Amino acid sequence: MSLSIRISILAITTCFGAAAHFAWLETEAKRLQVGQTTKVKIGFGHEVGNSESAINLDGLELFAISPSGKKVALNPVAADKWVVADFTATETGVYRFVMTQDRGVMSQTTKGFKPGGRDVYPDAKKSMKMWRSAVTYVSAGGDQGHAASLGLPFEVMAQREGSKVLLTVLQGGRPFPNAEISLNVPGQEEANKIGVSNQMGNFEYKVPGPGPNLFLVTTASPAPPGANYDTENLTSVLVIQ
Repeated sequence: MSLSIRISILAITTCFGAAAHFAWLETEAKRLQVGQTTKVKIGFGHEVGNSESAINLDGLELFAISPSGKKVALNPVAADKWVVADFTATETGVYRFVMTQDRGVMSQTTKGFKPGGRDVYPDAKKSMKMWRSAVTYVSAGGDQGHAASLGLPFEVMAQREGSKVLLTVLQGGRPFPNAEISLNVPGQEEANKIGVSNQMGNFEYKVPGPGPNLFLVTTASPAPPGANYDTENLTSVLVIQ
């Protein structure tokens, strides 16, 4: 993966679909310096870069992976409309900041989304098992290298050449076809569908502007027999600045 650009990958959504809220992961500093502390930020809203509220911390894990592969747990806290954590780089190279959140089973009721499935809300409009992740790549100088898959339940990787970006959608580290891909840019309050991943999990697109450009990737699969939900919803967002 080319890391000459700043990339954020993240899994999101309050209600499944392109018009829903989404979350993204970023750092205040676009490039890190060894010994310098920056804030890792999780935003949440309809428009990339414009956080509307801090997401719930239940089931959320936030950590960094150093250039040498060391995993460093971070301590996320709500701060106004963001969730933030301090981080100090200790090595040169590319860091990966990772957020995962298992939201469990949620049901859309007449009073909004509630924790629990059809065993609790039999008349719900829909019940979903929901999981999301986020990854941001930020350089602290040195060799930028190539990032490997994190092996997450659902993720997106990217390689950029000029104005084109090649997305690769993965499920458990394997190519995932037919994932719906949408695009959101600043000033646009929803993500518009632009295509689906091919049989190799790939999708190529010309970046529309200087950024940030947010690619929203979603999939939903039927629940197994006897489950208390209708679908398993996985979502991933890739932000390129």
